[in-house]
Amino acid sequence: MEIVNISLNEDAKKKIDSLVSKGIFASRSEALRRIVEDHLDEHPELFIGKDLEETMLENLSENELLELCPTLFSGRKTATEPIREGRGM
Repeated sequence: MEIVNISLNEDAKKKIDSLVSKGIFASRSEALRRIVEDHLDEHPELFIGKDLEETMLENLSENELLELCPTLFSGRKTATEPIREGRGM
Protein backbone atom coordinates (compact mmCIF):
# COMPACT_ATOMS: atom_id res chain seq x y z
CA MET A 1 0.00 0.00 0.00
CA GLU A 2 1.16 3.53 -0.75
CA ILE A 3 1.03 6.40 1.74
CA VAL A 4 -0.73 9.56 0.54
CA ASN A 5 -0.94 12.71 2.63
CA ILE A 6 -4.10 14.79 2.25
CA SER A 7 -5.49 18.03 3.64
CA LEU A 8 -9.06 18.16 4.90
CA ASN A 9 -11.17 21.05 6.04
CA GLU A 10 -12.20 21.01 9.70
CA ASP A 11 -15.74 19.77 8.97
CA ALA A 12 -14.52 16.78 6.95
CA LYS A 13 -11.95 15.92 9.62
CA LYS A 14 -14.66 15.99 12.31
CA LYS A 15 -16.88 13.69 10.25
CA ILE A 16 -14.04 11.20 9.74
CA ASP A 17 -13.17 11.35 13.45
CA SER A 18 -16.83 10.77 14.30
CA LEU A 19 -16.90 7.60 12.19
CA VAL A 20 -13.77 6.38 14.00
CA SER A 21 -15.10 7.23 17.47
CA LYS A 22 -18.36 5.38 16.72
CA GLY A 23 -16.34 2.30 15.84
CA ILE A 24 -17.43 2.26 12.20
CA PHE A 25 -13.76 2.38 11.21
CA ALA A 26 -10.69 1.48 13.26
CA SER A 27 -8.70 4.54 12.17
CA ARG A 28 -8.77 7.67 10.04
CA SER A 29 -6.61 5.87 7.52
CA GLU A 30 -9.05 2.98 7.21
CA ALA A 31 -12.02 5.36 6.94
CA LEU A 32 -10.49 7.45 4.20
CA ARG A 33 -9.19 4.41 2.32
CA ARG A 34 -12.63 2.76 2.30
CA ILE A 35 -14.44 5.98 1.39
CA VAL A 36 -12.10 6.68 -1.53
CA GLU A 37 -12.11 3.07 -2.77
CA ASP A 38 -15.92 2.86 -2.56
CA HIS A 39 -16.32 6.15 -4.42
CA LEU A 40 -13.95 5.06 -7.19
CA ASP A 41 -15.74 1.70 -7.51
CA GLU A 42 -19.14 3.42 -7.69
CA HIS A 43 -18.05 5.86 -10.42
CA PRO A 44 -16.30 3.98 -13.24
CA GLU A 45 -17.26 6.81 -15.60
CA LEU A 46 -14.46 8.85 -14.04
CA PHE A 47 -11.96 6.65 -15.85
CA ILE A 48 -13.39 6.71 -19.34
CA GLY A 49 -10.66 7.46 -21.78
CA LYS A 50 -8.56 5.64 -24.30
CA ASP A 51 -9.13 2.34 -22.50
CA LEU A 52 -12.94 2.63 -22.59
CA GLU A 53 -13.44 -0.64 -24.42
CA GLU A 54 -11.29 -2.54 -21.91
CA THR A 55 -13.14 -0.96 -18.99
CA MET A 56 -16.56 -1.68 -20.43
CA LEU A 57 -15.90 -5.21 -21.54
CA GLU A 58 -13.67 -6.57 -18.79
CA ASN A 59 -14.11 -4.56 -15.60
CA LEU A 60 -17.82 -3.81 -15.34
CA SER A 61 -20.67 -6.16 -14.61
CA GLU A 62 -23.65 -6.19 -16.94
CA ASN A 63 -25.67 -4.18 -14.40
CA GLU A 64 -22.92 -1.56 -14.16
CA LEU A 65 -22.85 -1.33 -17.95
CA LEU A 66 -26.60 -0.88 -18.07
CA GLU A 67 -26.38 1.97 -15.56
CA LEU A 68 -23.49 3.63 -17.38
CA CYS A 69 -24.84 3.49 -20.94
CA PRO A 70 -27.36 6.35 -20.66
CA THR A 71 -24.56 8.63 -19.48
CA LEU A 72 -22.20 7.53 -22.23
CA PHE A 73 -24.63 7.63 -25.08
CA SER A 74 -27.04 10.37 -23.98
CA GLY A 75 -30.10 8.38 -24.96
CA ARG A 76 -29.02 7.77 -28.56
CA LYS A 77 -29.21 4.02 -28.06
CA THR A 78 -30.91 1.72 -25.65
CA ALA A 79 -28.68 0.53 -22.84
CA THR A 80 -28.42 -3.00 -24.25
CA GLU A 81 -27.40 -2.04 -27.81
CA PRO A 82 -23.84 -0.87 -26.99
CA ILE A 83 -23.35 -3.85 -24.72
CA ARG A 84 -24.35 -6.27 -27.47
CA GLU A 85 -22.15 -4.45 -29.98
CA GLY A 86 -19.18 -4.46 -27.63
CA ARG A 87 -19.54 -8.14 -26.89
CA GLY A 88 -19.94 -9.03 -30.57
CA MET A 89 -23.51 -10.22 -30.21
